[in-house]
Amino acid sequence: METVLEELRPEIFLADNVSTGDFEYGSALSKDGATFVFIKGIQGFQKASLVVIRKEANNQWGVPSLLPFSGVWYDTNPYFSYDSKKLFFVSDRPTEDTTLKYRNMWYVHVGPTGFSQPRLLQGFNDRNDVIYPTVDKEETVRYCSVRPEGKGGLDLYRVGLEEGKYGAHIPITELNTPFHDADPEVSPNGQLMVFTSTREGGLGDFDLYITKKNNNGRWEPPVNLRSLNSPAMDSDPIFSKDGKYLFFSSNRYNSKKAVVEDYQQLKATLNGYNNGLMNIYYTDVSSLLKQFDTKG
Repeated sequence: METVLEELRPEIFLADNVSTGDFEYGSALSKDGATFVFIKGIQGFQKASLVVIRKEANNQWGVPSLLPFSGVWYDTNPYFSYDSKKLFFVSDRPTEDTTLKYRNMWYVHVGPTGFSQPRLLQGFNDRNDVIYPTVDKEETVRYCSVRPEGKGGLDLYRVGLEEGKYGAHIPITELNTPFHDADPEVSPNGQLMVFTSTREGGLGDFDLYITKKNNNGRWEPPVNLRSLNSPAMDSDPIFSKDGKYLFFSSNRYNSKKAVVEDYQQLKATLNGYNNGLMNIYYTDVSSLLKQFDTKG
């Protein structure tokens, strides 16, 4: 696996359309690859709204637009269900349950005419914040949070769905550390997980790590995805539903591309995606997943 990991090369996703001089992060790609949802942030992570972009009849991406239910509350962490009939997200919008924290997991139904009104994910949320939830084919939810039983900072958790009800919030103890461990995403075949962490041995900030499941169903010691990481923040990983691509967010800054000679070039640099704000990247990981039965 290590040889293939060294060959991964990140590319900016839809430069000047999705990835711009604004603050963009987070990704959700529908199963057919035709709908992409991401986050526009204001003042960094202080305000967040969900934006959608779709492929048009010519198979070219159109123009981004605000999702009709977003823009008022802090809406973040979008994620399509495996069949893409639901879009999950996290929001601080008010609920009738005053015991819940401000970051709760919500969802909308996705149909031919668009998105339904948001609904609170019943039976899942509790007195702790939910951050970056992802949902696999079995509808198991993985997310990160700071909870009393954690090891310190953000920790990774999983919650299974049995007979229509969510079970206990179980820490992924073999991956959690006293540092921040966040943003868990499992590959479509269920054999690999990518997450981000500030653990020792990284390149400077949050780094992406990959781990594979062993025969006992536990996750092996993770490997730093050095070919994708940077000294900046690298986070928010998701796989496309076919397992071909891995998307992630980064606020990396390439100074070699930022050489300016006049004011117009300076403005272009400040307003472009290479200005040090968060943007969305992707890489082809099909060769990596071929090593693990990807038929699922």
